[in-house]
Amino acid sequence: MRSISEIFAPLSYWVSAAGISLNTDIFEINLINLILIYNLLSLISLLENRERTISNTIRDAEERYTEATEKLQKARIRLQQAEIKADEIRISGLVNTLRIKPYFN
Repeated sequence: MRSISEIFAPLSYWVSAAGISLNTDIFEINLINLILIYNLLSLISLLENRERTISNTIRDAEERYTEATEKLQKARIRLQQAEIKADEIRISGLVNTLRIKPYFN
């Protein structure tokens, strides 16, 4: 069976943890703070650029979508006009056939 000292963390672990203290060296702290601020500002700048890129991409996609729907609508109108013209040609052909047919009988 284990003893209580083996179950809990060894005393040497707690002694090393007690060595943490407040750093009062102002130059060292300023350097650490400047590095942190620089990295934070760099990250913010990267995120802003990414946001701008995404918003531009979305705007371009929406513009292409509206252009495509306009072209589709125009193509449908042209298709309807072509179908009407084809029907007119068929009717004209049938009328001509019926008009000429008595001459060949």
